[in-house]
Amino acid sequence: MAFYTSHREKKIWTWVLLILIGIFSTIIIDRPFRGVASQNVAALLFLIGMALVAATVITQGWKRKPSNIELWVVIGIIAVYVMVFTRMTIRSERSHLIEYGVLAIFIFEALKERKKQKPEFKHIAIKAIVLSVLVGFIDEGIQYLVPSRVFDQEDIVFDVLAAIMAVFSSLLISWARKKYETRKSDLNKFIVSNNNLELIYLEEKKHIKIDRSITTLEITKLLDLLWKESAGINFHDIIHPQLSDPGAYFFYSSKNCPDKRTWKLTLGNHGWSGGMYLIKTSTLAQQLNNLIKRSKISSIEFGDVTFFSSLTYKGEEKSEEMNRKLMEMHS
Repeated sequence: MAFYTSHREKKIWTWVLLILIGIFSTIIIDRPFRGVASQNVAALLFLIGMALVAATVITQGWKRKPSNIELWVVIGIIAVYVMVFTRMTIRSERSHLIEYGVLAIFIFEALKERKKQKPEFKHIAIKAIVLSVLVGFIDEGIQYLVPSRVFDQEDIVFDVLAAIMAVFSSLLISWARKKYETRKSDLNKFIVSNNNLELIYLEEKKHIKIDRSITTLEITKLLDLLWKESAGINFHDIIHPQLSDPGAYFFYSSKNCPDKRTWKLTLGNHGWSGGMYLIKTSTLAQQLNNLIKRSKISSIEFGDVTFFSSLTYKGEEKSEEMNRKLMEMHS
């Protein structure tokens, strides 16, 4: 069984590995420069470190253009970091806050990605902090064995502080984003308020995770809200008869549809496409309900998704035939 749950998680853990190499390499690299660096160099390194922490927290916390509430949260986080940094007079204290802050953020992001793929994976914030502090213990343990270096308990304290501050900052930004999303639209309010739905990101694309206990009525309500926001959706229907690879990819769009009872559909798979049809919301709801209940899909991508608008519309008769086929397929 693969260790990684997604390509994104693998990519983040790769960054974690690179950060670990950087942290452990300072045990040796730092020695020749001790006592040499001037105050100007120290100040420059301090500013670079601050920028690195800020960039890490912000880029990992934001997936899109930030809202005003997110900006204020980030300003507050930066202010706290500045106050903490300026109160630290020893260079090693600042370096630990930078190194382990960045490390904790990337570990936290990797665990968040794992949780998206495996909802049963719990307590990721605590795990991220514990793993970061564990690295700190290993770091100090190695230093204990290296001549001219010592095991410093105070460094462990700063590692803990760095991990907590970084993870808490990421949680604050996520909270601000969720707060904004909740206010943003009826769709987001519906998703947040419904225990059977969850807004997630897969490969940095927006998905709605749907629990098997959802009702057809709730799916219909969700589709109505998606239609209202002109949001497209797509998913893979493994039940569709195989023409090349198993199943077919379905791409639905509500743009320029006459009313919310209809969706434009294009479908296809490797080597074939099925043209464009008008599909009833009730048909789409039945299709999704069947796929979800049978655990064939667990989420749908939504938003500005791929839609092959250049395909030829098949007309009312073919559309009615496609509606009947889908209803029979998913009855």
